[in-house]
Amino acid sequence: MNKEFPVKRRAPRVKVRGKVEGKVRIIIGASLIDLSTMGAMIEHAHLLRPGNPCDLTIHWGEKDCSIRGRVIWSTVARSEKDEKGEDLLIYRSGLEFHEPRKEQVDLIAGIVGSFLPVEEHHQGI
Repeated sequence: MNKEFPVKRRAPRVKVRGKVEGKVRIIIGASLIDLSTMGAMIEHAHLLRPGNPCDLTIHWGEKDCSIRGRVIWSTVARSEKDEKGEDLLIYRSGLEFHEPRKEQVDLIAGIVGSFLPVEEHHQGI
């Protein structure tokens, strides 16, 4: 134990012997840039690696839709200052949805349709 930074644990910890692995999932904020029933482009401030699985939750009116996908590509879009005045990289990433359920596709199709001009929406584009 370091005297400068004493450890104040609520439960004892032990050193793990051997190989024990796990996965960490994080939740990051993202803005939806574009959307289709097959995938989406998002903008965010944390690095996403192509090939990694992800879950995208879309809030639309009173409905939420969480859909599983994977990151297809990701690139730095721009740099901006955060609230502390430090540089912050903003990324854009393309997501491909993985086997969406019918109700997810229907909700996303409704969202997409709400942004189309009326004549395109009725033509099924």
